[in-house]
Amino acid sequence: MAELPGHLGASLAVKVNGTDYELVVTSLWSDLASAGHFEQGAFDDAVVKPSTQKLLKSFDLKVEYFETLVTTGILEKG
Repeated sequence: MAELPGHLGASLAVKVNGTDYELVVTSLWSDLASAGHFEQGAFDDAVVKPSTQKLLKSFDLKVEYFETLVTTGILEKG
């Protein structure tokens, strides 16, 4: 993902709930068109590699897009 034009960064967060772990991936893009590099079906279809799917109990089939209004100190343009 880091090599794709318009990619500004990504993060992986975890929420522990007993013995389950919820992972949340957030990727940042310079514009909505750049985020479309992953488009295989509908624009909001999640792209999860088969090798990654095998490691997960479940995963979302759709992604959500948000427009960033303000950021502080965590982004660096490579």
